[in-house]
Amino acid sequence: MTTDFQITVDMGKLLELPASSGKIIFANLSESVADVARYGHAGWSKLVQQAPLWQGEKAAYLQSLQWKMTGDYSAEIWSDYRHAYEIDNGRPPYDLKKMLNTSTKVRRTKDGRRFLVIPMRHNVDSMPSAVYSAAKGLDASTVVRDTFRPAGQVVNLSPTTGMTPARRQPRFMSDTGTKKTLMVASKVYNWGDRLHLTDKRMSKATKRLYAGMVRFDTTAGGKVPSSSYLTFRIMMEGSKGWIVKARPGLHLAKKLTDSLRPMAEAEFSAAMQIDITSAAEQVKTPEYTLYRQT
Repeated sequence: MTTDFQITVDMGKLLELPASSGKIIFANLSESVADVARYGHAGWSKLVQQAPLWQGEKAAYLQSLQWKMTGDYSAEIWSDYRHAYEIDNGRPPYDLKKMLNTSTKVRRTKDGRRFLVIPMRHNVDSMPSAVYSAAKGLDASTVVRDTFRPAGQVVNLSPTTGMTPARRQPRFMSDTGTKKTLMVASKVYNWGDRLHLTDKRMSKATKRLYAGMVRFDTTAGGKVPSSSYLTFRIMMEGSKGWIVKARPGLHLAKKLTDSLRPMAEAEFSAAMQIDITSAAEQVKTPEYTLYRQT
């Protein structure tokens, strides 16, 4: 759904002028409309940049913002981003587990429940210092190789050994081309240390957030050492969590309209006065002085 807004200024005075006046006489107004549209486009972009949106959504919203002249004295600024309407007008709660119905990456438990393993990246800047001190000393985990596994692979889940493929693998999804079992990309890991937090001064929420965190060495050849830190969470069919709460609308388009209207009215009024004066001069009856040659 498109998010849009309108700013209208009465042009009655202009319409009273002779039709022959044409576009050229009202050039100041036309340019003023373009200037306001450009300013509005920049203003909307600024509002999106300052909005509490995650970076991927923010980038898509910014890229969607456009403007164009739709006539001599009219312009349009719009967004065709598919989430713009919800961002502006509010979002209902959303159950993220719905993706289990469509993702080919799902695995299954032995009793048939679908689940996804969700990697959660943790930035060093947002980690408590005690957590980072413990995490940076972890033996690094590594990706051994890229491979493939069946979509909907049935696995045994164990708190000690993790996931291991079950011996019996009923087909979950077929490849439309080969008609064989659909295979999806997967990785084989060599796991290093996992973070265990025992500091009694840490809150339960902190321990729960960073429990089991692993470190990957991301240092490129010859460069400054760097690491990435990940935890892995399971999104399980039938579980109570993974629901995004309802969010109120940010009303970005309305905020822009409210702030832009006074400026637009002042700019248009000033441009109209200049153009009306100029048009009146051009349509004024000329005066002639007649000379008689004797």
